[in-house]
Amino acid sequence: TDVTAVKVEGLPPDEVHAQLGEHGQAADVTLTLKTDAGTAYRYLQLKHSASNPQLGWSWSRLLARRSANNRGSSVLGKLAGLMKAVEFKGGFSIVTNQPLSESVAADIERLFADRAEQQAENAELIGRLSKELGLGKQQLLTFLKAWDLKGFSASSRLSIESELLQYVSTLYDA
Repeated sequence: TDVTAVKVEGLPPDEVHAQLGEHGQAADVTLTLKTDAGTAYRYLQLKHSASNPQLGWSWSRLLARRSANNRGSSVLGKLAGLMKAVEFKGGFSIVTNQPLSESVAADIERLFADRAEQQAENAELIGRLSKELGLGKQQLLTFLKAWDLKGFSASSRLSIESELLQYVSTLYDA
């Protein structure tokens, strides 16, 4: 997979993203990727906390609505709206210096392990997330599979910026 373009603060001005409207606000950085299957996208939502870097991202924090009546106003809600609008093509990551809560990571791992003894617990989580994110069960599972969890506990903002600049500089031949 090769990165062919980087768009900061928004989406590429292409056919896939032309009519997304408010859903485009979910991406702080969009990477356009060349894959064997064609063009794909990776959407990055950047979050940084100087005051509380140890505060973990729990389900309640990921699903906290900025607007009480708009499920698409939470961090995950915005990303779910974006991924649904682009028909789940590509993937996404929340890049932050804060950790993902152990319970969220365990829940996601448990969902994909799909063990019979955990079906009731999984059904409850799927129901809650589907309702909060406005996704059907299959859409939700596709959404969660597209989520790259490696962006949590990232380096400091300066390190992230430096790494991004260094990475972008490798995209062009001198």
